[in-house]
Amino acid sequence: MPVVITREQQAALAALGPFTFELRGLFSGTVNVGRPYLRVYPECRDGVDVLAEIQGIMVRPETRLYLVGLRNLTDDLDSAETATLAALIERRWDRPVLRLPLDALRLLWATDDRMLDGGVLATVCTTGIDVRRPDAQFAGTSPTRTVP
Repeated sequence: MPVVITREQQAALAALGPFTFELRGLFSGTVNVGRPYLRVYPECRDGVDVLAEIQGIMVRPETRLYLVGLRNLTDDLDSAETATLAALIERRWDRPVLRLPLDALRLLWATDDRMLDGGVLATVCTTGIDVRRPDAQFAGTSPTRTVP
């Protein structure tokens, strides 16, 4: 059975308005060891991160862990490559890599748990908030600290 977005969910997602998120810190986990990840820090509004709000709207469990998987490595790293990756992870662990405003959300489908094969099922546009605000707060940061 295909997943559908109800009119109520579409309206609730659109009511969120555009939001901003940051990608930070490269790391390699212990589950998919062949794939480096970036951590996603969504904008936080009134103490609630926007992605948790979206998970609630979509009737999904709140995970509070948001990741972007990068290229899936197919070969094991040799010792020099492992050392280079470790140094890169150390340098970039808690530094912003990219800040992006979003004015649309996409519901994706996949045939596997790594999203190696899939596509876009639906796109929902959001409206109403200037996402270029320099004072946006992000989940995982101090409520008194703004991200430059």
